[in-house]
Amino acid sequence: CGRAAREALQDMVLASGTLCQGSRRDRYNRLLVICRSGAGGDINAAMVRRGMAISYGDYGKEEAEARAQKAGLWAGTFERPRDVRNHAHQRSGFDGALRFIAQIVGWE
Repeated sequence: CGRAAREALQDMVLASGTLCQGSRRDRYNRLLVICRSGAGGDINAAMVRRGMAISYGDYGKEEAEARAQKAGLWAGTFERPRDVRNHAHQRSGFDGALRFIAQIVGWE
């Protein structure tokens, strides 16, 4: 999934006239941007609609479309990375220590 998503994103971003802008940051202090193609299309929405990215709030409609069409990562069984991480944390006997370390280094 990762390679296919990277290639799809590169193809869209390398098109002439791509503009990415953002001002908000997520809880990890990463800049959240919206990229638009030269024709004005929302590249973020296109990635989610193609099943090449997961919606984390803003693109729920596009994700529902991708799921319904079994596009990209929705073509087979798929677990969201956060669900896998949460499950691994719950199974771990070191859950408290790992969570503490994750908070210190900014992973949570």
